[in-house]
Amino acid sequence: MFSRKIALGIFVTAISVSAFAKKEIVFFGGGGEPEGQTTIFDATYGNFAPFKEGSGWKARSYFDGGHHISEALAEDMFKGANKPMTAQNMKAEIASLKQRIQSGDLKSGDQLLITVATHGAKQKDGQRTHSVTTTDTDFDMDELKTLRDLAEAKGVQLGIVDMSCHSGPVTSLGSDKTCVVSMGGEGVAWNISGDKFGQLLTKGNSLENAFLTSRKDQRALVLGAPQISTDAGKRAFNATKFLTESLMGSDQLADIPLSEMSCYGSSSLPFLRLVSDLKKVDKAAGFQSYYKYARVQVGLDKSKNQPVIDKMKAALDDYNAARDKLIQSQEEAEKLNKRECINVADTKMCGTKEQFISGVTALTAKKKSNGLSPKEAIELATYQKYINMASFKKWQTLRSSFRNDKTLHDKAMNVAKAEREVYDELYKIYSAENKKPNPCRDFKL
Repeated sequence: MFSRKIALGIFVTAISVSAFAKKEIVFFGGGGEPEGQTTIFDATYGNFAPFKEGSGWKARSYFDGGHHISEALAEDMFKGANKPMTAQNMKAEIASLKQRIQSGDLKSGDQLLITVATHGAKQKDGQRTHSVTTTDTDFDMDELKTLRDLAEAKGVQLGIVDMSCHSGPVTSLGSDKTCVVSMGGEGVAWNISGDKFGQLLTKGNSLENAFLTSRKDQRALVLGAPQISTDAGKRAFNATKFLTESLMGSDQLADIPLSEMSCYGSSSLPFLRLVSDLKKVDKAAGFQSYYKYARVQVGLDKSKNQPVIDKMKAALDDYNAARDKLIQSQEEAEKLNKRECINVADTKMCGTKEQFISGVTALTAKKKSNGLSPKEAIELATYQKYINMASFKKWQTLRSSFRNDKTLHDKAMNVAKAEREVYDELYKIYSAENKKPNPCRDFKL
């Protein structure tokens, strides 16, 4: 009876501590948007699950500043308590959080989630993370490091979620005590992935599960690669990074020479390493499993993950075949775009085909607005005759084939779909191998 009383006392104490632990969320979002009535972050903000009644979280909002409808949304959701997302307000909130941790107002066992949904910049030399855009100036996410160190020292459970572009480096703030999620990854992000993640931050769910579920959701698919700071997340990202790093510019082919974009085929070393890792799922404790794994390695049996491997190979080969075809068109077009000279009213005019197109465009615009002088009219007529030649038309066709191509983007999306399945399988394998603490799994909403 005595031991039962002790056990009951411990149980009641545990419930009491849990019941009185603080759960706070700070949401920074909507900065850096052009003039207008709304921001592209409104849906992410409005659908953010911890804001819902009954979530158990106390939330503070720093959203937008200058967009009428967006501000009305924030005012309605926070009953007038929302503040604009300025760099000064961000700094003041972070300073306040540090002071509260130092004073014991936020203490061991309390939870704190920092969420950022705005535009982001690429990491600069000397930065640990990157900077995000506010309504006035940029905010350096490196400033969260001292908050993280203080939270860890005092036992406050900290989570950091960055949904902005180029936010991958923020995962470097992760540790065995702090969970960090980047929904933007290394490159340009799309709100759809962060929006889905925010909807999944429901009561009882973990940051890890919300991340994994939103990452593989086909309805939230983007070319970028969301990241998480867990050991399994870092390993899975490093293993699959080669699949997505060449896709970042797939919709900017006119600006980025395809031949200069890194790309790995299905015979490359990174791909073969990835296949080997995927086959590790066939290796488990016990003689029979090791025997099965050995047969898989020598090709006598198929791996459990063979369908995933086959889909990845097919998507990558298809993407690379299309890419190679466009590179060929691009290179042929560049060879034809050499400097040439034509006679215009007894004057030699020289330039590349691109330059002659610019000349036609400029003179045509002038003709519509102010009219042309007799000499300019002759010049335009000569240019138009030149650009209607068969050799010029051939160059235009080749140029259009890569400038106006949309198929490569679709094929890149197929690689992204395959990457999601591969990442998910690797994450399971690496998680099973990992013996370190997992703060993202432990961070329960």
